[in-house]
Amino acid sequence: MPTVTRQKAQSSAADSVPFTKDAKEQLRRAIKTVSEERLREIVTELASKEPIVEKELMKTLVVSGNKRKIGIGATDLLSRWETCANCAKEFDVGEERKGKECHYHSGNLEPDYNAFGDDDEDPNTEWYRKEYPENFNWSCCGEDGTTEGCVASTHEAGGMQKKRKL
Repeated sequence: MPTVTRQKAQSSAADSVPFTKDAKEQLRRAIKTVSEERLREIVTELASKEPIVEKELMKTLVVSGNKRKIGIGATDLLSRWETCANCAKEFDVGEERKGKECHYHSGNLEPDYNAFGDDDEDPNTEWYRKEYPENFNWSCCGEDGTTEGCVASTHEAGGMQKKRKL
């Protein structure tokens, strides 16, 4: 008896599943629980195999930049979703920027050593910042670590490359 490849076994199993409401709900749960890395692999493979998937992904994930030509028939294309370098929120590069959509602190988050009492450990760590933000102050405005940013601006692309100092 011939060996069935994994891909054939997967496709035959998927072909036999009816597209019922329950099956679609199970697919949504599977998408939510699969690892990010595997999901990226699946989407990349689907885009390379299925032109309609590739086209829909292009509409969803890629936008034209400033429309200047960069070669014969080519335009300046950008990833649609970026992480803001200042506030670390994801934003749509294709949308018109609004004046005060981004709030961030321009300074560093520094520990208020008096707030930690007689603790022998150095509180100047990421863990302490996350657990006790009220015991830290921003150098830019003096507010504690729970306050919204003191600078209001537009989102700035490049958040995946730049890392905010906390």
